[in-house]
Amino acid sequence: MNVQGKAYLLYDDQCGFCNKSMMFLAGRDNESKIEFLSSHSDFGKALMANNDILDVSNDTVIFIRDGYAYYRSTAVIKALEEIGGMWSRSRLLLEIPICWRDNLYNLIAWNRILFFRSSGACGIQNKFEVKSE
Repeated sequence: MNVQGKAYLLYDDQCGFCNKSMMFLAGRDNESKIEFLSSHSDFGKALMANNDILDVSNDTVIFIRDGYAYYRSTAVIKALEEIGGMWSRSRLLLEIPICWRDNLYNLIAWNRILFFRSSGACGIQNKFEVKSE
C-alpha cells in the first residue's frame, strides 16, 4: 500500500459530531488534498495497520501524511494546515502545549455523543469507500 505523498484523515463515521466536523473540513478542502476515511472501513483499518496504528479508540482522529501519524488535536491542526489558505494559520495552535490541546480535545470527544446524535454514517464518500460497496 503506497501512501507516500497522500494525506488521510481517519475518523469515527458513527459519530454525529465527527461527521459534521469532517463535512466542514471537506467543504473547505477545495483541492481535495485530504482523503477522509472512516476508521471502521476496510481501507481505514488497512491504512492503520500499515502505519502500525493499533488499539486506537473511536474518539481519536488520526491524520496520516508521508508515513507520519498525528493524533487528536494535532491531527485536526495538521489537517487544517494541509487544506491551506487561511486555515494554514492554525499551525500557530501547535504552540499551545499538547497536554492542554488534547485535554480540550478529550473533553469534546468524551461528550460528543451527549451533544450530537449519531447520524449512522457520514455523507462523505471517497474512492476507497465507493470501491468497497
